[in-house]
Amino acid sequence: MSVYLPENNITKIAKACHSPPENTQNYAVIYNMSVLFSSEGSGIQLSKSTCDAVDDCLGNPCGRNNICTDNIGSFTCTCLGGYSGSHCEVPPDFCVGHQCSNWSTCLTHFTNYTCLCAPGFKGRFCDTQIINGNWGSWLDWSECSKSCDGGIQYRVRHCTNPSPDPDGFHCVGSKTSERNCNPQECPVCPHYMTKIYSYKNKFNCTTNGDSISCIVTCQDGYTFVDTNFPLDKYECGPHTDYSWNSKKAPPCCRNTSPRNMRVTTLVSYDNVDPGEDEIIGNSVRDNAQGLRCIENSTCSISTQLVQSGNRKRRSSSATLALVLSTNISDENLNLDDFYAYNILSPGLLDFVNRILDVTMSVDQLNNSDILTANVSGKVYFPDMSSLTSVGNFTCPEGNIISNSLLCAECSVGTYWEDGRCALCPVGTYQDFTGQMSCKECPAGLTTFYVAANSSSDCTESKCPGGTFWENEECIWCPVGTYRDESESIFCKLCPAGFTTVNTSSERLSDCSKECPIGTHWENGRCKICPIGTFQDLTAAFSCKPCPHGMVTFHSGSNSSTDCKRPACQAGTYWGTGRCDVCPVGTYQDSVAQLACKQCPPGLTTLNTSSDSITDCIEDVTNQVKNKKTELESHIDTIIIAVVVGVVVIIVIICLIFMWKYREHLRQIARKRAFGSITSLDMVHPELTIYVPKTTPPVKRIFRPSPEQTFATDPHHSNTKDCSQDGNSTTHCQPPHDRNGSSEHNPSHNGHYTRDRRPSHERNLKTDRRSSNEHNLIIDHGLLHKYHEHCFD
Repeated sequence: MSVYLPENNITKIAKACHSPPENTQNYAVIYNMSVLFSSEGSGIQLSKSTCDAVDDCLGNPCGRNNICTDNIGSFTCTCLGGYSGSHCEVPPDFCVGHQCSNWSTCLTHFTNYTCLCAPGFKGRFCDTQIINGNWGSWLDWSECSKSCDGGIQYRVRHCTNPSPDPDGFHCVGSKTSERNCNPQECPVCPHYMTKIYSYKNKFNCTTNGDSISCIVTCQDGYTFVDTNFPLDKYECGPHTDYSWNSKKAPPCCRNTSPRNMRVTTLVSYDNVDPGEDEIIGNSVRDNAQGLRCIENSTCSISTQLVQSGNRKRRSSSATLALVLSTNISDENLNLDDFYAYNILSPGLLDFVNRILDVTMSVDQLNNSDILTANVSGKVYFPDMSSLTSVGNFTCPEGNIISNSLLCAECSVGTYWEDGRCALCPVGTYQDFTGQMSCKECPAGLTTFYVAANSSSDCTESKCPGGTFWENEECIWCPVGTYRDESESIFCKLCPAGFTTVNTSSERLSDCSKECPIGTHWENGRCKICPIGTFQDLTAAFSCKPCPHGMVTFHSGSNSSTDCKRPACQAGTYWGTGRCDVCPVGTYQDSVAQLACKQCPPGLTTLNTSSDSITDCIEDVTNQVKNKKTELESHIDTIIIAVVVGVVVIIVIICLIFMWKYREHLRQIARKRAFGSITSLDMVHPELTIYVPKTTPPVKRIFRPSPEQTFATDPHHSNTKDCSQDGNSTTHCQPPHDRNGSSEHNPSHNGHYTRDRRPSHERNLKTDRRSSNEHNLIIDHGLLHKYHEHCFD
């Protein structure tokens, strides 16, 4: 019996690997293995079947988006999308028909492709060009940092032509440029001591920038004459074109003493009887003999009573004139030494004494009864309310009164005339003081001004028009000034708003050129408008300021449109097209500046944007370095001290060792020496030394103790051991024999001491005696025993 099963049912049954459910129709009878094995020979035809329990397509071996077919123990891939290979692992070439542009390179990948752009392009398909930065035009040069002596100008440019993309390159090179400017030397005012100083002038000057202003007075002991006083102020600076406003200050005059001093005292008397006026004068003159100047013989006195009122009347008032006069010597006062060293010359001392005596005498008249007159018992009292004193001086010729006490010599450049010092006129000069006239210039020569004080002031001719005399030569009048030869010896300023085209202008009509736009008129010159201002009109007296908050890039601007840069505030400067803050270590105390100012050396700021020099404080870093240096110095000192101490200790140890070593050598030498004594004892057991008459006998061989000595008996050949008691009596003991025995055993009662002197000092000492020649026997055996007992 055979049942037909559809192929799909067979496949399902094979995959299920179990029998179909019972009572399931459309399924053929499936025989299990036991049935099959028992059906042999039953006429049933057997066929083989397989069962695969593993799905080989699990894990997607063919890759995503490809088809995997599970086989018995294997799988089959159906590749899609152009992929190939047993596992569809070989991708297709995605660069076929790519869209990469602008010389880019296509790179294919597993699922897509990318474009490697050539330089200068970007984007997915390299279709966008990269924009690199390019410099714009240079802006105008800044104002020169100095008007002279070499300054620096700056200019900037910006990377905006075009500006770089984020992926583009920035402009190559510096954004700033600089150049030197105004290399000419700065004009300076000549020093007043070389330009306007005259004899014994004293200057009190103040400086404000390039301008200097001086007040001229005289040194102590000197004064100006009333006809030649100095200006109120001597000035030099930019406003005077760096020239002093006067040729020279007048010289000072030496103060001298007057030749005579007179003090006239006037006082009134009432009810003076007729005929008693002279008697009153005589009485007062007699009373005045007690005045100080009369007693010191430094003045003379004269009186005169002037009767007033009606003399026919029985009595009237009268005025007494009492004159104190003193003559002063013409000796030099030497006021220079007095003011410099407080030294009173004889002439000055005499002058002071006379003035003091007369002054105190006038005080006596005011405070005593000297002016009270006694006429025949009638007393006339002065009216003290009417008392007046007037002094006057008489100066020698060539001198004038300079103050209330002293005279003054007419200075150089002047001469004495009618009691005054007159200035030497043009064409003359005077180089000495106290003269009565001026000296004429040589023929054909003249001076350019009055009060000339040297023959060198006389020159060949006057400077021509358009020039003026200075530094021994004629100099052209500067721009903005002129000089007509007939009018003045100095150049004059042009009227306000006008100037000259060139130097050396001679006439007022040369002052015709108006100041152009971008400039303004100042002190006879057209000056460029500074940064932050402009001038769009000619013949202007000032420049116009830019609108608030804006400034110009350069000086000399002639339009308001030039005001297009923000006015950077204090603490900032105009940098990269904006107002940048001043970095640490700098400050800026002005507005609209192109750079910041450096702090003084050794100072710095704590923060940026400092707007005052007071923000510059001492650099803490330098302080730390200094402290570190000091600490290192102290450490070095300690190390040096330790090293020196160690060296000293080593030297001391070496010295001790050397001393010990020398002592050791000495001990060896002693032993050798005593050995030689032993040998001498063996060879010469008895040695005789002959002592002449003039040589005293040996007093001792070894150095004794304080109570013991060794002496020799001139009548005995042996040595005795002697000692002295308190009564200066000598006691001697018998000497030792060769075996060391004696009446007194040295081992118990010996008082021998070792002679520690050097060998050359251990000589035999003798006492002078009048005895005949004698022999001294030295027993070397005995000596050796002494050595053994005393030294060992």
